[in-house]
Amino acid sequence: MMSFGQKILVFSLSGFISTSVFAAIPKASTLSRQAVEEILSMPEKNRYILAEKKTDEIYPQLMELASNTKKNLGVRWKSLTLAAHLKKQNSVQEIRPYLSSREWYMRNAALVALEEVSPAESQAAAMQLLADKALVVRSAAVEALGSDLTADVRDRLWEELHANYNFRKKESLWVRGEIAQKLAQSPEKAELAQFVSMLKENDTRLHAPSIAALEKLTGQVKGSAKANLSARRDLWLKWAKN
Repeated sequence: MMSFGQKILVFSLSGFISTSVFAAIPKASTLSRQAVEEILSMPEKNRYILAEKKTDEIYPQLMELASNTKKNLGVRWKSLTLAAHLKKQNSVQEIRPYLSSREWYMRNAALVALEEVSPAESQAAAMQLLADKALVVRSAAVEALGSDLTADVRDRLWEELHANYNFRKKESLWVRGEIAQKLAQSPEKAELAQFVSMLKENDTRLHAPSIAALEKLTGQVKGSAKANLSARRDLWLKWAKN
């Protein structure tokens, strides 16, 4: 938590930046590209505060920057997500095409943008991107699905857990641990055997979510509070065998 002095410094800095970026711009004029990129280079909080003062002027320039393949990852990503923040639901139609962008980071940016402005669109996009060719995007899609999973979403996540592209040279990739955590948040009784099967795998990232799910489903706890994950896993496997 910031001290009072730090808060004053941030407030003062924000006011200084605001003045330096906007002071020389007549009210009727359009923000220069340089001014827009200066705003994008700022910390997120300041970036949002300043952009909100010039929403109608800055929005089209942000969308133009987002589509400019000569700009770097950071500029394009921030441009799209800031544009969504400014126009909310009204930006959805322009964000959608980026879900199929050639660049993985723009697909990721589109998903992050939709999470803020349209939960329904975000859910649909996340389902689409669960099978994305970029591991980072697949990971973001799992996170974007939230905690209230429908039966269809749960079925899809179980499929993704075993999808070939979530392994590399037969080694389990980290996204499988994230899928396991998502499924374990609200496990279904019909999935008990699947959580046990997950526990039998060598990927230790699957073990804690599996145990958490089994504890919720059975109302039982195996091992003492001091027992390590490996010991608890062994106890649950013994329980399953019996």
